[in-house]
Amino acid sequence: MLHLKPSNAGLGRSPPRRRPPNHGRFSGIALGGPPIYVALTIRRQMRLRTALLGVLVIVALLLSGTVYAGFELHKEAVVESEQRNLDATVESQARNLATRMEEKEAIVGLAASNPDVMTGGDSWRSERVLRRFVDQTAFDGASIIDADGVMVEIVARNLSSDQRRELIGSEFGDRAYVQRALAGETYVGEPITADSGNAIVPISVPIRRNGRTVGAFTSTIHLRQTGIFDDMEANLASGQTLSISYGETPVYRSAQAPEDSLTATGGVADSPWRVTVEEDRSQLDDALRFATGIQFGAVGVAVLTIMGLGLWVFRSTVANLRTLIDGLGDLERGHYGRRVDLGRTDEWQRIASQFGSLADTLDQRESQLRVLNRVLRHNLRNDMSVVIAHAELLREEGTARPERVETIRQTAHDLVQTSDHARAIYEELLGDGPADRRPVDLVAVVETAVGPLREDFPESRIETDLPASAWVMDGDAVPVIVEELGRNALAHNDRPASDRELSIAVESAPDRIRLVVRDNGPGLPDVEAELLTGDLEETDIEHGSGLGLWVVSWLVARLGGDVSLEQSTDHGSTVTVAFPPADGDANEDAADA
Repeated sequence: MLHLKPSNAGLGRSPPRRRPPNHGRFSGIALGGPPIYVALTIRRQMRLRTALLGVLVIVALLLSGTVYAGFELHKEAVVESEQRNLDATVESQARNLATRMEEKEAIVGLAASNPDVMTGGDSWRSERVLRRFVDQTAFDGASIIDADGVMVEIVARNLSSDQRRELIGSEFGDRAYVQRALAGETYVGEPITADSGNAIVPISVPIRRNGRTVGAFTSTIHLRQTGIFDDMEANLASGQTLSISYGETPVYRSAQAPEDSLTATGGVADSPWRVTVEEDRSQLDDALRFATGIQFGAVGVAVLTIMGLGLWVFRSTVANLRTLIDGLGDLERGHYGRRVDLGRTDEWQRIASQFGSLADTLDQRESQLRVLNRVLRHNLRNDMSVVIAHAELLREEGTARPERVETIRQTAHDLVQTSDHARAIYEELLGDGPADRRPVDLVAVVETAVGPLREDFPESRIETDLPASAWVMDGDAVPVIVEELGRNALAHNDRPASDRELSIAVESAPDRIRLVVRDNGPGLPDVEAELLTGDLEETDIEHGSGLGLWVVSWLVARLGGDVSLEQSTDHGSTVTVAFPPADGDANEDAADA
């Protein structure tokens, strides 16, 4: 019969059916430090929510302020751009006015150069020149002043014959435009308000003969009636008005200026002429109001977006943290069956999976500690009772009977083996750091284990069926598994020593390496068999006689293998342990070593 004794064990997979009274104490120790659930309190949850709310409010304010400031800067840029466009319009209109005035001066100068002007007694020639000048140009009138400042001829629209006779021979030498022309300058005078209320601008040029000034050719141009500003007005954009002044004196305005407007003013060369263009701000204000609406809309969208982000963060993070803290509290209280649902994102699913793994690990380790506690409390006490009883008998008898000495020796050997297995379980399963894994040749392990078995059971029949090699991964576990299965098969066989049989075979396959242990014993009891294959969980009521079943089950599970059992109806049982093979690189490295 295979009766498994204590061994260097791996972790069991199935959770225990029943919790002892001190259940849950181990979790705080395993996690290290104070209990987690006490550290992560509801007050800290409130702090996290408050901090999150504060951060969202600050972000909302900063984002809203940034958006608002950005739109304000944009509006200022729009106004500045519109002002620059208006300044460019004024500059263009001022150049246009300067060009027009230069054209008028050139026309007057050309007329003054006519030889028929200032012909002495032939006044009719001068009159003919002046009349042709007035008829063919936009000027309202023209006159000739001699060097003494006396008017010798004049022609003007709407001037009667009597008015003409009164003016000819009159003294005009005190007029500024006459004085400037007689001084040899081309002069554009200050606009004069006529009887009609419209502005008239005098233009005078010197009349030269043989390089000297002999008179002045004066002319007047009616600013409104001559249409001098018509083309300038046509160049204005919609909503713009044009006004022209000479110094502080208004001369021309295209239309009534809007109540609220952008204004730009520019000068004409070095003259007192000033051009002003005003633009109605209503269209610009409409555009700015539209931009302001977009601005507040953008701020609203930003705030709503932040609120949505905050709600999502709360639901996906804060709420999950609260669920996780509650779950950790359950683990601290020993409710290892608790699982947490943290959503569908990869990171939270990984945390939930690791939470489940932690719960399983705590469950397994508590089960292991419970088994160790049972063995150390029950098995060691019973074995020591045997040692003490036989020692007392030896003392009373006064002689060392061989069978009693052998009993003491075997029991002490079992105690040492149990102690070693308990230490191995602690180091392998409960110690710090990951278990050491290296490739090992299962064939060599079997050959090594068979030698001591043949020495301890010389009368029994021990056979092996082994290939050349079969490499598996090991963490000091494979030798313990082989030794436990072989030794217990022989030690707990109820046949006479000479009739006991043990067969150990190794079978290689691409995906599994199988260790097959056969004996002709009475077979395993149902409880022992189910504990070995993992179909039964160890409890205070249903448990094996030692650590052996748990050792094999834990170690095989740790190595990623599985255990199966076949029992004959009369005698004999077969235990098959399937190990995952080591990879090729590991095999080569181990062979080289």
